[in-house]
Amino acid sequence: YYNAFNTAVTPDFAGNPHLEPELALGLDAAFEHYWTDGAMVSLSATARNIDNLIGTGTELDGERYVSRPSNRGSAQVRSLEFEAKFPLKALVKGAPAINVQSSLSRNWSEVENVPGPDNRLNGQARWSSNIGLDYKNPQWGAGASFNYASGGWTRVSESESAYTIARRNLDAFVVYNLSAASKLRVTARNVLSTGRLQANRYETPAGVTESRDEQHGVAGWHVLYETRF
Repeated sequence: YYNAFNTAVTPDFAGNPHLEPELALGLDAAFEHYWTDGAMVSLSATARNIDNLIGTGTELDGERYVSRPSNRGSAQVRSLEFEAKFPLKALVKGAPAINVQSSLSRNWSEVENVPGPDNRLNGQARWSSNIGLDYKNPQWGAGASFNYASGGWTRVSESESAYTIARRNLDAFVVYNLSAASKLRVTARNVLSTGRLQANRYETPAGVTESRDEQHGVAGWHVLYETRF
């Protein structure tokens, strides 16, 4: 694929017929505990050693910059995740019928053939979390969920770095049972109007080239009427 505006951060794209498959040796471990009906907590850990890691890099090929996949050697990946699901009444006696779902994860990675700092897997969030609340009774129900994933710079190669903004997303819904056969559901998406920001940087002794792609976020509404015949 040829880019009409060819630069180090807007390169052409090409394949690589000499790619070797990635091979990973991994270990997963988890502990789960159920302390009452519908209530569970878990802690899990993951370790991966990857050989022939496939990554994409940009090089000057003649007079044009070309990005193509290649094998990048070895990488180590580690992660910890905590998850909890429970009805609120399991913690607070007499609480309304609210169900809680939450998770928190921490990730580490290191690509050996890429100099640090920030030489982790491209696109991997160091921190991510989620919390959701859900309420339901015979007449109506409601719920909301919030997701977060950290951002920052990632060193892709000796010359390249990529940046992503931290992602925050809040969704909510209300559903009302109009009858035994019909219901109305109103959903709010991206309530925080979170946008997107990505950047790519190519650095050499001759200077630095950087591109930025920014999209403003917009909240959305969705109304659904459902009936059964």
